[in-house]
Amino acid sequence: MSHYGLSSTDFDLVHEKFVNQSGFLKRSFVARFGVIKQYKDVSYSANHSELYFAQLLNKVHTLDRHNFDIGNIPLFLTITGDGFLRDLLRGDYSRFSDEVYSRYIKHIPNDARHGFILDKISNRSPLSVRDMYKILLFQVRRFFRSNVFQKMKKFGHSYTFLRVTEPHKDGFPHFHILLYVHESYLPRVHFNFVKYFPASQNHKPLSLRRNGRFSTVHNVFGIKESMGFQFAIGSSTGYILKYILKTFRDVQSDLPFDFLNGWYLHHRIPRIITSHSIIPAWVYRRLSLIDPDWFYLNKVDYGASAEWASEVSVNGVVTRREYIYFDDHEGRVFELLDGVLRSYNQGVLINEIFLHDYKDKEPSKTCLDDEYMTRIVDDDELQLLDRIVHHDKVRYFKNNSAGWDIDFLQQVDNLISIFA
Repeated sequence: MSHYGLSSTDFDLVHEKFVNQSGFLKRSFVARFGVIKQYKDVSYSANHSELYFAQLLNKVHTLDRHNFDIGNIPLFLTITGDGFLRDLLRGDYSRFSDEVYSRYIKHIPNDARHGFILDKISNRSPLSVRDMYKILLFQVRRFFRSNVFQKMKKFGHSYTFLRVTEPHKDGFPHFHILLYVHESYLPRVHFNFVKYFPASQNHKPLSLRRNGRFSTVHNVFGIKESMGFQFAIGSSTGYILKYILKTFRDVQSDLPFDFLNGWYLHHRIPRIITSHSIIPAWVYRRLSLIDPDWFYLNKVDYGASAEWASEVSVNGVVTRREYIYFDDHEGRVFELLDGVLRSYNQGVLINEIFLHDYKDKEPSKTCLDDEYMTRIVDDDELQLLDRIVHHDKVRYFKNNSAGWDIDFLQQVDNLISIFA
């Protein structure tokens, strides 16, 4: 089994941290309506929570659908460092000649943000795995600051990326990036890829794979695919998910914490980074209670409108409550006002959920039974429900983090029509 460059002592330290985190997340607290939950139920920790992975899958799928809608194509980039950089982990500078130094000097950071790594190299000091991660991160940030991406912004063309960090067997990091751009920018993006990522491994032709299998090499705009730059992707989400799944501990099966998980924790390296969302993550999470599909929220950059404000407390007193309004101008509206989350379709109220038990705005017409919840009803429906709730065909479904159970609501609506 590979230890990804971690010693037994390194692993024991991060494993102890993992165990302590697990113990804390198993503690209980009282949620709204008096429901007792564990902190794990509301945690988005990548090492402990099923919620994080479910949210990530939703986001990957959403990014793909959104970019397909606006006509972007997927590119798959693999970025690693030259072999001689691995030597620097051991303090071996025998292959790092003056010629290499002069050629590489613009690709190595020397600042407060990424670290003064060039100074370390000048002093012939050993570099760490995190230093190597910072070198690759520096190259990626220069790539995304290049003129082609500035041009996209200038002419109103969006781009989206999802970056996965993965270690080689010896612990040396490399990146997999799923990048969506408009096809017309492909030549310039490829030019900048060659310019900003100097490692020869990034530019080897696909036909020279080590496993001996020859692959079809596609040629578009005179650009041939390489090990680091591929654009003929059958399933872009499947491509990136293959690498995402490798990096995650299977929380649902409660598999043991291993050296791969320990590598991320020990070196404080994030598994996955995505380009900035137009709408903050807390807005997505609030609206996921009423509609777990985030796809609609991505329409805000090409026609939809959205407003939001976070809750502000001063000395424990709420001075401004969370506010959300989203309209995709195709009939779908989401609204969070005074602690009540509502969704509309073509002007018709579809769902309504009370998020907070406000004293000044108590829900007066709800059907609540401990942890079980149906929906807000009017007076006529309330009378019918009094008869229906005792009917043996009605099944209550537990209200969970995913929101209201649509099957249950449909059953109630069908029975209302029958009894009416």
